[in-house]
Amino acid sequence: MDTHLVGIGVVARNCHGELIDGVHTTCRAGSALEAEARAGIETCFLAQKLTHFPIIIESDSKCLIDAIKSPSNCNIWSIYHAVAKIKNSPSFRQRFVWSWISRKVNSAADHLASLTVRRMCPDVWINRPPSSLVGMDASGNEEQPTMDPSENEEQPSSGFEDVKVHIPRHGSFSVSDIEAMTFNTIDEAESLYTAYSVAVGFGIRKGDKSESNGLIRRREWVCNKEGTRKPNKSLEQRENSRYARRETRTLCGAKLRIGYSEATKVYVVKAFIPQHNQMLETSNKIPFIRTNRHVGEESLALTNTMTRVSIRPCHAYEYMVEQNGGYRRVGFTVKDLYNKIDQQRRTAPFESDSEGAFSYLNALAAKDPHFFCRFTADSEDRMVDMFCTYKTNVYNMPLVLFVGTNNHRGSLMFGDALLSDETVETYTWLLRKFLDSMNGKIPKALITDRDEAIRTSIRTVMLEARHRLCIWHIGQNANGHLKSVEKLKAFNKCIRKYQTVEQFDRLWPDMLDEFDLHDNDWINSMYEKRDKFCQPFFCDIFMAGMRSTQRCEGMNKDFKLVLSECKTLVQVVSLVDIPNENSRFVLR
Repeated sequence: MDTHLVGIGVVARNCHGELIDGVHTTCRAGSALEAEARAGIETCFLAQKLTHFPIIIESDSKCLIDAIKSPSNCNIWSIYHAVAKIKNSPSFRQRFVWSWISRKVNSAADHLASLTVRRMCPDVWINRPPSSLVGMDASGNEEQPTMDPSENEEQPSSGFEDVKVHIPRHGSFSVSDIEAMTFNTIDEAESLYTAYSVAVGFGIRKGDKSESNGLIRRREWVCNKEGTRKPNKSLEQRENSRYARRETRTLCGAKLRIGYSEATKVYVVKAFIPQHNQMLETSNKIPFIRTNRHVGEESLALTNTMTRVSIRPCHAYEYMVEQNGGYRRVGFTVKDLYNKIDQQRRTAPFESDSEGAFSYLNALAAKDPHFFCRFTADSEDRMVDMFCTYKTNVYNMPLVLFVGTNNHRGSLMFGDALLSDETVETYTWLLRKFLDSMNGKIPKALITDRDEAIRTSIRTVMLEARHRLCIWHIGQNANGHLKSVEKLKAFNKCIRKYQTVEQFDRLWPDMLDEFDLHDNDWINSMYEKRDKFCQPFFCDIFMAGMRSTQRCEGMNKDFKLVLSECKTLVQVVSLVDIPNENSRFVLR
């Protein structure tokens, strides 16, 4: 079983709620319940030394209290031996009364345990308790101070000078050690105080500074709960529906101030106040303090790489959580990751989104001499259409794909385009640019859906090409208009069967007579377009087995994995390359 280092804290109070004794230690436990059971054993050892009777032992673990008070043996194997040891203690039944209390009421012992596991407790702490524990009364509630924060500099330190704090990558320091420190740069001091805040359990903010002639003469860092929140007048209006956030400032006076020494040319500590007037965060909450959260360049690079292969940032974050062994070890939250991505996008080295897209396309053109790209601009010199249909970007521009097949019957993308609209004029411009990219060679045949604008554009630009309507879309429409299995079978036999035009002309009237479809408007309209979709009319031209836009729909599916409505233009033109590159190596 995996075990973790946990802190155990036990406090003893008299009938007036005053602290009279206590004990702290560390141990390894596989669960919180095991740690509570170990704390129960330490409580029995401490209680046997006291002379006040009867003794009420309180714990915030209801499961442990029920197991101890139960007349039968404990049925929880992980704490079986600990509960048996407690019940077999000499004064268990005569002197001890076990009772459950809430976690809030038991905050003093809980806070002592968190200080213990961070090596914050002196050997004998009861006579000089840590400053964060002094403000707790008998009920476990925290007393809010009303003094001015500047008065804290004159307050006694309650023995805190003797407490050595272990700061990772720096060592163990007492208050006097820190007060005697010198720093060559501001960053050195900030790095130390940041590491100190992580070890102790609080966040920091930059305070006042003074500089002259480009040199910072004084710099101060304060606890993130220093001062009070500035009043927000909008929240004071009753008609405003927003709720004010919870007040988090407590006038805490903890801080570190350094000043530049002209004599030694280094920064020296001018003031260091370690005392806090609020509860310090426990070890499981320290990583989530705002000042302790930071999205590193390696995490951002990993997220960008995963985004390019259709993995969303939130899923990339979950991968990093699993890789690092938990949320506390990642170093930031998923919201921080999204904020970092947005910051990266806003600070891109391009004046506009279209400029970034053109820079990417220019790079492709430098690598491929056959690369072709055309675009149009409006009167304000803004890009309107680009040839390089679903909405795939923040500008709501349709992406049009030109998909065909190679000599291995694999899907192949000839080109793509971002359009401002789907009108006849836009499609006409697009088809002409497509012909330019193909050196004026008109395709033998094209397959599209029933969009009237694209059909009109094809008749205008590619009159010599055979235009075929997607047979799948025709079948879907037939399902809604015929609504009969026998009718659908007869209709599909007419349009899908490999036969001659003469055979089609015999089957179609037979279908009309058999099902009395002479007055069906949809059937009559389909007959007028029979040369656009019926198989007998395309037997004289090579179609590579294609009768529908299925290949294009398959390519659309691949694009939907990497594109979404939130993508910018520069992201779209770069991500379009991924499915296109895959199609060159994967046969469909």
